[in-house]
Amino acid sequence: MAENMHRHSLNPVRRHCRSSTDDGEDRLSSLPDPILTDILSRLPINSAASTSVLSRHWRHLWTGVTRFDLYNVKTPNPTDFLNNILQQLTSPKIDAFKIKVRSINSSYLPDELESCFHEICRRNVQQLIFNGEDYDYYIPIPACLLSCQSLVILELFGMLEFERWNKDRVVKLQLPNLKKLSLRSLHEVPTWLGSLSESSPLLEDLTLMFDLDQPYFGMPILNLNFPNLKTLKLEVRTVSTSRVSQISIDAPKLTHLEIGHSYDCTLPYTFRSNPTALVEACIDLKREEEEDEFDFDDEEEFHRFSEFFRGMYSISNLKILVERHFNIFVYLCVNVNQPIFFNLVRLKTTLLEFDLNDCKDLLVSLQCFPNLKHLWVKLYDMDYCSKMGQRNLCAPDIVPSCLISKLKTIKIKGLRLSGSIGVLKLLGYILGNAKVLEKLYLDAWFDGHSEQEKLWKEREFCISLFKLPRSSSTCDVEFSGRFIRSSSDLDFKNGKLICKVH
Repeated sequence: MAENMHRHSLNPVRRHCRSSTDDGEDRLSSLPDPILTDILSRLPINSAASTSVLSRHWRHLWTGVTRFDLYNVKTPNPTDFLNNILQQLTSPKIDAFKIKVRSINSSYLPDELESCFHEICRRNVQQLIFNGEDYDYYIPIPACLLSCQSLVILELFGMLEFERWNKDRVVKLQLPNLKKLSLRSLHEVPTWLGSLSESSPLLEDLTLMFDLDQPYFGMPILNLNFPNLKTLKLEVRTVSTSRVSQISIDAPKLTHLEIGHSYDCTLPYTFRSNPTALVEACIDLKREEEEDEFDFDDEEEFHRFSEFFRGMYSISNLKILVERHFNIFVYLCVNVNQPIFFNLVRLKTTLLEFDLNDCKDLLVSLQCFPNLKHLWVKLYDMDYCSKMGQRNLCAPDIVPSCLISKLKTIKIKGLRLSGSIGVLKLLGYILGNAKVLEKLYLDAWFDGHSEQEKLWKEREFCISLFKLPRSSSTCDVEFSGRFIRSSSDLDFKNGKLICKVH
C-alpha cells in the first residue's frame, strides 16, 4: 500500500527527508520517533507514506501520523482506499482528517462510507473536512458524524443528503465541542438542524448553504440561537415554487454576517435580537427568474428586508449586491423612519441593471451613513439612459452630511456612457459638495461608436470631468476608459490634457 501511494506522491520527499553532514551522517533519522512522526503528520498522507522506502527505520513511521490530508482522490471506490489506509494507522487519535474527492463510482454503498467515517470518529477526530464538490451525485452523510463528541471543526462540501440515508434511525445530535460548522450544499432541510443550538452551545462559526433544486414547500422556521456565534454565512437558493418560512437569528456576539440569497422566494431573514457587536456584513440579493414570474408583494419584501437591514446598525463595513428590481436604496430614500448607521465607514456595492436615476437614489441614501469615508460602486449591465433622460436628470435636492465632511475616497467602476450630460451632472454634484474628498476614481466606457469616435469621446469627457469645480482643494480625479487613462493632478495642466492611451 505504501509503495503504491509513493508512486502517486505529489511531493518527492526522498531528497528532503535526509539531512546529512559531510561525512554522510543522517541527522534527521537520529531524531526521536515522536518528533519524526509529528513532522510526517504535517505532510499530505501520500507524501508521508512515501517515506517508507527510505530505510527500514522509516518503513512504519508514517503509520503513527495524527493528521490525514489527501487531495484529488480519483479512485473509483474511495471507501476501500480510505479504509485500507486507516487500518494501517496506529495512532489512537486523529487530530485532523481532510480529503477532497474528485471521482466516485455512483454504485458505491452508503454503508461503506459510513464504515469509513465511523472509524475516523472512533479515533476522536477534532477536525473533519470532506470536499465532494466535484462529485456529481448526492453524498450520503452518515449519522455517526452528528454524534462525534470530539469534533471541533466539521466542514462538508458537495450535494449533501442526511434524511434519505438516516430516515429509519433516530438521529441524536451530540456535538458539544463543535466551534465551526460548514455545510455546502444542503439539498434538503435536515430535521436535526433545529436542535443544533442546544447540541453545540460553543459554536462560533456557522455556514449553511441551501440549494433546494426541487419544489419544496413549508420549510420549517429555523431558529439560529447561538450565544457564542461570531461568524454566520447563509445562502438560500430555491426554485420559484419553493417557500422558505423564516430564518431567525439570535446571536448577541455576532461580528461577521454574510447573506447570499437568490430570491425567487421571499426573504426569510429576521433578527430576534439585534447583533450589537456586528462590524461587517456582506449581502447578496439577486433574482434567478424573469421579473414577470414573481408574484410576491414587493412592498412587503422591502419592508421585511429593511427591518432586517435596520438591525445591522452597528456595522462599520458593508458589502451589498443590489438588483434594480429590488433597489433597497430607493426604500431608504423614501422611508420616513430611516435607519441610521453611525458606525459605517466603508460601503462597497454592486448595482445590477441600474440607470443614472437609480445612481441618484444611491447618492440620496447616503444620508443614512453620516460617517461614511469610503464608497466603492460597481455597475454591472448598466441600463441605457437616453439623451433626453440625461438632460432632464437633476442633481439630488439634499446633500448627505457624509458627502460634505467625511467621504475621502469614491470609486465608480463600469459606468456606461451613452452620453455625458447626466453623468457630469451627478459627478459635478459629488465634486461640488465633497469638501474633504481626496480621490475620485472613475472607470467608464462609451458604446455604439467606432474605435476612433470612442477615443475622441473619452478625451472630451475626460476634459469636461477635470474642469468640474471641486470643493476639495486636495481632490485628485482619475479617469480610466477603454483607451484613455488620466489623472487631474498629473495630466491636466492649464486646461490641456495629456492623454495616456492604452
